[in-house]
Amino acid sequence: MTRSAPLLLLVGAVACSGRAGPTLPGPAAARAGASADAAPGADQPDQGEPPPPTSPPPRVDWAAARIDSDAELAAVWRRLVPVALDWDLAVADIPDDATARALAIGLLRAGNFVCTRVHQAPVGCRAGAGAELADVAPTATLDDPCLRRQVALWAIERLSTEDVVALAPTLEQLVRIGPPEPALADAVLEAAIDAPEPVRLRLVAAAKAAGQDRAADDNLGGLSDAAMITAARDWHLDGAVEAIDAGLARPTYLAALTDLRLRPATRLHALTELVSLLDVTATALPRDLEAGLVKASADPDCGVAMAAAEALASFGKVGHLPRAPASRRPADLLRTLCLLVHAEGPAPLPRGLIAPRGLTVIERVYDPTQLDDAPDDGDGDPRMTRTVTTTPASEVEVVPFDDELVTALAGCRASPCVDPSTGVRFSFGLATVAGRLTLASIERFEGPDRCGEPELPSP
Repeated sequence: MTRSAPLLLLVGAVACSGRAGPTLPGPAAARAGASADAAPGADQPDQGEPPPPTSPPPRVDWAAARIDSDAELAAVWRRLVPVALDWDLAVADIPDDATARALAIGLLRAGNFVCTRVHQAPVGCRAGAGAELADVAPTATLDDPCLRRQVALWAIERLSTEDVVALAPTLEQLVRIGPPEPALADAVLEAAIDAPEPVRLRLVAAAKAAGQDRAADDNLGGLSDAAMITAARDWHLDGAVEAIDAGLARPTYLAALTDLRLRPATRLHALTELVSLLDVTATALPRDLEAGLVKASADPDCGVAMAAAEALASFGKVGHLPRAPASRRPADLLRTLCLLVHAEGPAPLPRGLIAPRGLTVIERVYDPTQLDDAPDDGDGDPRMTRTVTTTPASEVEVVPFDDELVTALAGCRASPCVDPSTGVRFSFGLATVAGRLTLASIERFEGPDRCGEPELPSP
């Protein structure tokens, strides 16, 4: 018989006697007993698992909560989201979709979503800075519009199409908040994708008016041709112009050709499409298109203006091509240069643009790794290379550095002009001849790379 036999006999005797047996120990007690019997020095098992963590009580007693009025909805929101920390986890505890929808509508109706705390964020290398919303403090309450704005994004996703229609004035105000970032406009326009066209047009027009062009253009899908024409003609939406067929909406394209509320690229697209509709055997322009091209040849954007002038010239109307300015205003000469560098192909320089002594081109390039000034260019800095060439006026055929000047001259009315994408600076030397300005020199300066290695100290 083994050592456990007496214990088995005892248990059997107790069972047969009719008396209740002893309470058997639970798993934890059994483990404790086994530990006590273990030999000294043996590995000891765990003394027991910790109790499972208990969930904190819900912030809102949903069984007793009342959300029948705006005041009650606001009270529930204050209990549900006392501070910004973990607000997204708190809204996950809302018991059902109907309650979430009611809370969402109440939050949106209450307003106060204009967050003014922004900071400047770098955009590219030398292209300046852009604004973006600052982070919300964990202790912020729902009185903070920056936190409310985040919760509004959650609320918009809970709306039905019927809700969007009913809340259209409220949602329009959200869209009109505008930059620095388009999340609210995107969310509203996406929620309205199945709404009636008048509601959608009202909202995309609000986005356009608020400077949220990209959000407006990206949410035009599914609109009818008639609605697209309205969006292009009345609301000046670039995406609508590009979405409709020029052959079916020629009047809309004629209006877009000279609509300065559209982007230059859209005006240029309208010009190209209108010209492409002409019969290849046409020898004259239709009067309405010629009038539109004449007006477009004075467009503030050099690309649109030059394209219009070239289209007119292809039909013998050469009087709108760039000319040497007949004034002493530097802005007029820079405008002529800007038009020339936007030509479809190499454009001949207008007579009298270059100074009689010729055009001097100076190029200065900074190289921080160059330590020997060879050959010596006289500037005393081995890291700066300077080259100078002069071309007789009769031999200058195109504007130097035309590719870079496309962006440097955009909107520039006084020397120097800077290419915002690279930081390269262009300076223009002007000479007065017979009462008008001529171009005597162009200097291209490519300075230290502020986005890369730090500038070396001067020798």
